[in-house]
Amino acid sequence: MENKRRSLAEISEMKERFRRCYFKKFKRYREKNSDKFEKIHMKMSLNLKQVLGLILKDMSKKKVMAYNSFKSEPPILEIIKDFNLEIYVPLIQGEHLRPVSIISNKEISLSNLDAIIVPGLFVTKSGYRLGRGRGYYDRLLQFYPINKTIFLCYNWQILREVPRNEKDRRVGHISTEEKWAYCRF
Repeated sequence: MENKRRSLAEISEMKERFRRCYFKKFKRYREKNSDKFEKIHMKMSLNLKQVLGLILKDMSKKKVMAYNSFKSEPPILEIIKDFNLEIYVPLIQGEHLRPVSIISNKEISLSNLDAIIVPGLFVTKSGYRLGRGRGYYDRLLQFYPINKTIFLCYNWQILREVPRNEKDRRVGHISTEEKWAYCRF
């Protein structure tokens, strides 16, 4: 997509079309694989564990921020619950996200996180993601090392290109039910 030639309004409209497309694709995927979801999520768990192991070296008591997923997303908190991690979830404060412990409800600084699992609808092989449209994670990721970010998704969510603008931030790793990969920078 040649975003430099497009206005912000055109990019916003393209992003909205992609978002509508996502829900249609997920519905078809769910209908086709409804009896296989447990197995798919088990494979996702194994691949995500490899990526986290690579980033964190030793996963014991590492601080990882993950999101509470919607029904149309991989069940991230369920997938990582047995990884022996300190799990933080994002709390929206104004225009920003703050990591808050799911156990103690205490907020920590972004710099104290060891990794962030980032949500979204689609992602490219180079790590550009299309989120839900509010920019919370893009604002968060501008202050966080790209090599400690992971996008967990189904394989069909990886696209050749997604509409983006100068505020969109990339992730460093992609993990699916079939594979995990470094993003090409």
